[in-house]
Amino acid sequence: MTLVSSGVEHGNIRELALSRMRDYKTSCRDVRTREVGIKSVFKELEIELVRRDYYANKGWETFLSYEDVKQDVLIGLLRLRKCSKETFRKELVNKEKSLNGDKSIENRIKIEKDRIKTEGNHHFSIHSPKSFNASIIRELHVYGTAVGIDQKEGSKFQHKGYGRLLIEEAERIARDEHKSSKLAIISGVGTRKYYEKFGYVLEGPYMVKLL
Repeated sequence: MTLVSSGVEHGNIRELALSRMRDYKTSCRDVRTREVGIKSVFKELEIELVRRDYYANKGWETFLSYEDVKQDVLIGLLRLRKCSKETFRKELVNKEKSLNGDKSIENRIKIEKDRIKTEGNHHFSIHSPKSFNASIIRELHVYGTAVGIDQKEGSKFQHKGYGRLLIEEAERIARDEHKSSKLAIISGVGTRKYYEKFGYVLEGPYMVKLL
């Protein structure tokens, strides 16, 4: 009995696509093709911060990357989004709550941490009146050969500070341009400790920080 009656007949679609592109004398510029460590580099890299903004799904998206533009080599990337008015996740929606008047951000964070311990939940419900919704980092990745934690190797790009620089620029955009009071990061369990180094705390499934 036939289980698949139609669909892709070849398992090497990427190889076939690249072959077709060569026939048309063009090249692939997706992330995988441009990754440092995959793409051959023949000259010393001239790395710079590149920013690309676009509108998608009723939200403001910013694609930040460190790359060598001339050699078309990608070192790392960050995807930042200003959440739209239709955002409904409670961690991302500003309810404009006032916590005991004019308390400083530090005191407000302490109040929320104490409340979380008492109530046993992870809803870190703080925003300032600057903006209705938070900004969110949807992806952060630095490419190259894996390097051990807290180790550095001269010829490799892991642990050279590119992740920190991307986060700092995302925070600046979220604070100064988005006018957000809060930045959230979609983070796996294994990367939470990394974000804690930059002042982020766990709120539900996100790592968050007040701006």
